Amino acid sequence: MIGFDTLKASLRLQEEADFDEHQAHALVNIFAEGIGEDMATRDDLEKTEMSLRSEIQALRGDLEKTEASLRSEIQAVRNEVKVLRGEVEVLRGDLEKTEATLRSEIQAVRNEVEVLRGDLEKTEATLRSEIQAVRNEVEVLRG
Repeated sequence: MIGFDTLKASLRLQEEADFDEHQAHALVNIFAEGIGEDMATRDDLEKTEMSLRSEIQALRGDLEKTEASLRSEIQAVRNEVKVLRGEVEVLRGDLEKTEATLRSEIQAVRNEVEVLRGDLEKTEATLRSEIQAVRNEVEVLRG
């Protein structure tokens, strides 16, 4: 609690501000009560400062731990991304090989279809020729 000389303050109010004894005494008592309840002493402020410094130091420690933990997690994620990128590259290579194989197989099937189409056209032409020959023979026999 702050030391406050109520008698001295009361006398000053009477001498310097023309307060009567009752007014000066009442005002000084009200002031003294207010100081006693709400005013912090130097010791109170020093204790509060020490407490706050301690809390700040603890928060700094927590912050440093959190930062280290987050940096570790970030590094783990970066490593995981690196692994995933490698896997994607492998899959991309596999996909490109599969695509090339399939394109080659499709081309082979197209070539085979063309050969079969040529064979079919030859067979069709032969059959048409044979059918025409048979028609001609039938015409001769009818004839």
